[in-house]
Amino acid sequence: CSNLLTSLLNLQRLLRVTSLPFMWSAWLLKPLFSALVSGVALQFVFKPVFANIDSMLIFTITGAIFVCFVYMLFLLLTGSVKISDFSFKK
Repeated sequence: CSNLLTSLLNLQRLLRVTSLPFMWSAWLLKPLFSALVSGVALQFVFKPVFANIDSMLIFTITGAIFVCFVYMLFLLLTGSVKISDFSFKK
């Protein structure tokens, strides 16, 4: 609990010093929505389709890859992240 409080206080100070507004939609709502959709997709799409995988390790790894893919897809679809954000060129 103290780590969360410290993180929030540091974020508040950083935003105040840099004069950046807190963008609720892009920084909180869209990522939460994307995480919710990826969890629902895991439950109702991935698990029924791949239920016959015998190895729990393979099931877990493929499930994690599926969740990451759906999460990134919905971050891109909601506009929270752009493809140009992944450019490592300066």
